[in-house]
Amino acid sequence: MRFFNFGYKQSRETDGGTVTETQGAAGGSFEKNVVRVSNPYAALSVAAWHRAVELRAKTMSQLVVMYQKKSPEGGNFVEDNYGDSRMTNYLWQVSPNPLMSASVLMQQAEVDIMTKGNAFVYIERDEWQHPVALWLASCGGYDALSDTYSLTFNAPGGPRVLPHAASENVIHIPNTFRYADSHLGLPTLQHAAKILSLTATLDREALENAAKGGKMKLILQQDKQQTTSMGLGGGIVRKDQLKEYAAELSKEIYSQDVTALHGIMNVTPYSMNAQQLQLFEQRQFSVAEIARITGVPKALLMDDTQSSYKTPEAATQEFLLRTIQPKIREWEDEINRKLLTPADFGRHRYHVCEKALLRLDPKAQAELDKLHLETGIKSVNELRGEHDLPVIEKGDTHYVSTNLAEVGSEKLRGGAGKATATKGGEL
Repeated sequence: MRFFNFGYKQSRETDGGTVTETQGAAGGSFEKNVVRVSNPYAALSVAAWHRAVELRAKTMSQLVVMYQKKSPEGGNFVEDNYGDSRMTNYLWQVSPNPLMSASVLMQQAEVDIMTKGNAFVYIERDEWQHPVALWLASCGGYDALSDTYSLTFNAPGGPRVLPHAASENVIHIPNTFRYADSHLGLPTLQHAAKILSLTATLDREALENAAKGGKMKLILQQDKQQTTSMGLGGGIVRKDQLKEYAAELSKEIYSQDVTALHGIMNVTPYSMNAQQLQLFEQRQFSVAEIARITGVPKALLMDDTQSSYKTPEAATQEFLLRTIQPKIREWEDEINRKLLTPADFGRHRYHVCEKALLRLDPKAQAELDKLHLETGIKSVNELRGEHDLPVIEKGDTHYVSTNLAEVGSEKLRGGAGKATATKGGEL
């Protein structure tokens, strides 16, 4: 299946040195100068696609998975770092296995979802069924009859193969679209092949034309006003004679920059050169399609055409809300489904925290901190702790903003009287 096309020039070694071949077979065919990219990995060389995959993967790598318990004091979920829970949080937040960090696992899982259609994380447990390692599988499959997975993943000492891994030990995040009647997801490009085929066709035509050096296709016809015997026997030129002359002329056009034409022929161009084909505009269409397919706004793909001052901010919000938030929910549901028992429900949970995404946006972080402080969600010391600042005295008090009051309340009467006294006395 073809997804993208690229042009190239071939080189061959001769006795006199290296010769670069820029034209194909006789007759003007330049088919061999076009390289067909037919798999998702090679398609990553397309800048927009590569940027979209990288952006989604890097964003997912900033999320932090927390194992939490319900606090008996206030009834809220707080991170549990005691006993076996400490090891669980260490796996999800620091080192899931000896070969990668937690951020790399989330990052590579998102790449697998888009390029392979599925991400498989095998949960290795000890004899008490406590997780001791999380392994990202390089490939995997699912058997619905036995409800097991066949997985292959890298480990110290070489690859490990698990032909019958129980489903409760496999965190499986499939792509949005799946094979018919299957538990497995489709690679993004494979599902979008029909959508991308139009762009691929346009690019191929432009690249083939560019490979010809910008030469033009022509329509060759007899000049009706000239019936003299100038080179072709006079009178009406037969069809076979016209085809022979066209073939000879074609060779001259591709071998010379300037070709002399006899006066009995009219030459009409019917193709455009590479510049006229406006390959740039076709690439704009391609970027738009990739943006739709991957859920990444064009502004985040380094495409600033027809953008406004606030486009990046709006694009970021749209990306986080429409693309990343649904992924967060998918991960939370799957992890909770595989690592929590019915007895744990309501008392423990796995939460994917997104607060790290605000770390490099000081304005947004400051506005959120202010909102948390004014609504009593966090105290001053809790906010200072998130910014690696030492605690301060009396900083554990929680505040609630009181801008509103009942009509005629004591608060309003006291404030009005104080203002009047100040105005009439000191002023």
